[in-house]
Amino acid sequence: MRSGPDNNTTMLKRLARAVQALSDRLNSAIEILSVSCLSALVFVVGLKIIARYIAVYPMPWTEEIAKFLLTWSVVLGISIAFKKGELVASTYLLTKLPESIVSWLFGLIQLVVFVLLLVFMTEGWSYTVTGLEAVSPILRIPLFYSYVVTPITAGCCLVHQIALVLNIDRKRLRAYAQPELDLE
Repeated sequence: MRSGPDNNTTMLKRLARAVQALSDRLNSAIEILSVSCLSALVFVVGLKIIARYIAVYPMPWTEEIAKFLLTWSVVLGISIAFKKGELVASTYLLTKLPESIVSWLFGLIQLVVFVLLLVFMTEGWSYTVTGLEAVSPILRIPLFYSYVVTPITAGCCLVHQIALVLNIDRKRLRAYAQPELDLE
């Protein structure tokens, strides 16, 4: 077994590709799930409107299902936006700094984001567990099913962030500081 800088670099590149592939697969699954939730939400709300105004038969359970679906689609959307780098960011200062400082600052920012995502995931899980005892008022569904999307999303964002950090290069680092640059 060889060891040394070349072998370590090769292993790191393989790890980076594997984490990137996992991030891509997770994002694809989340996009499908989010679109499914939004489609179901449109159907349920449409059913509620038809039942109330055309059939004059209110369906109170539709509102509860709509809340669950809206929660899931919005919170899953955070992971999708995180993966695509479409969350709000203040990058003006980064555009004015030399590349060496941008590189160091990028590392610091990623460390802070990593810690915040870990807190988001662990605290989200603690809150989710409390939802095992609480139930929704009409359908009596444990609120766990509404809350569990929070730690799932935080975990997905962690994978996306690790993939970003492992796959960063000078060109992407400069684009991070100047989002108007087109990497394609």
